[in-house]
Amino acid sequence: MIEQLITGDSQWSYRPDLRTEDSLWENFFQKLEQNNLAILGENLLTEQEKEQIKMQLTFTNYYEAAKWLAGENGIAKVQVQREDVTLLINGLPMIHIELKNHQHPFMDAFHQIRKYERDNKLKGKETGKSDKKIEAEI
Repeated sequence: MIEQLITGDSQWSYRPDLRTEDSLWENFFQKLEQNNLAILGENLLTEQEKEQIKMQLTFTNYYEAAKWLAGENGIAKVQVQREDVTLLINGLPMIHIELKNHQHPFMDAFHQIRKYERDNKLKGKETGKSDKKIEAEI
C-alpha cells in the first residue's frame, strides 16, 4: 500500500521517521505551527494547547472526522484557548496581566481589564480566565 501511495503522480512521500503516535503528533504540530505563524506569532503552541487540540481531534467515528476534514469552505480549523496571566501570592490572585498579540494595540488590554471590572470577572474564582481563542488552519 505504501508503494502505491508514493509512486506515480502521488503527493505522498514515505517518512520512515514517523513510526510512533508521538512522532506523528509532533510532525502534525510542526506543520500546524508552520502554517499558522502569522496567527501564532512568537508564541508557538504550548503543551497544554497541544492537548486541547488533540481533544478536538478525537472523533467518535470516521464520518465525524471526515466532516471536520472537509471544514468550513474547505478549511479545517481548531481553536485554542489561551489564558491571560494572573500572579498569585500565597495562593491569592494579586496581579492580572492581560496578554495581547502584536496585532492589537496595548490599549485593548486596558479596555479589556475595564470590561472585566464591569463584569465582576476580576473577583472570586473567575480571575485569570479569558475568552481568547486562536483559530488555526490545518
